[in-house]
Amino acid sequence: MDALAAIVGKYVTVTPIRSDDEIDSFAKKLHFYTNGSNLKLGSQRIESYDADSLVWRYMPDGPFSTEEEFGSALKKVRALPGALPFLVSENTFNEPIGVACYLNILPAHLTIEVGWIFYSPLAQRSVANTETTLLLLREAFRMGYRRMVWKCDAENIRSRNAAERLGFVAEGVHESHYIIKGLNRDTAWFRILDREWPQIEEQLKERVEKSSPVVTP
Repeated sequence: MDALAAIVGKYVTVTPIRSDDEIDSFAKKLHFYTNGSNLKLGSQRIESYDADSLVWRYMPDGPFSTEEEFGSALKKVRALPGALPFLVSENTFNEPIGVACYLNILPAHLTIEVGWIFYSPLAQRSVANTETTLLLLREAFRMGYRRMVWKCDAENIRSRNAAERLGFVAEGVHESHYIIKGLNRDTAWFRILDREWPQIEEQLKERVEKSSPVVTP
């Protein structure tokens, strides 16, 4: 993973976050893009919104009152054993729109989890998550990993639907799996295996090719 560089797609670029200094460099802007403020980028305009329900409800942390709180939370994720977060930027304006992570990287067992994923409302319901997932899965399978995992709160219907749209196969629910923000969480598990990947990759590539940019001028 140490040699992994930025992965440039058609609409998004995913860049490994390897230091706290890198987090500090984009924390202010990405916090602004996810804290409920009015947003404008190119032709995209978002009125003020409930950041908890639209971005942070099912995340382990957030919403964040300050960029320092936001940055601290991401630094804790970066420091987790077997974790590598990626900054997701849209390619039209080169602006940060979200984060996606490799978690629980287990080289001995050739498995990686994709998680701690969030996007600004500027990028939600766009091609951003589809292409980001395509790029991260493609890179992992290229490196020889054989199993990619997606986990989410069983009540997070948006995430469960997204997993299935992206080709992940449901494996069941682990009840009372975590306590998140003081509440019990049942966790829904999904996976893609290396033998399934070629067909799924073609489907995701076709979907990306038919999509519009995340943000237009």
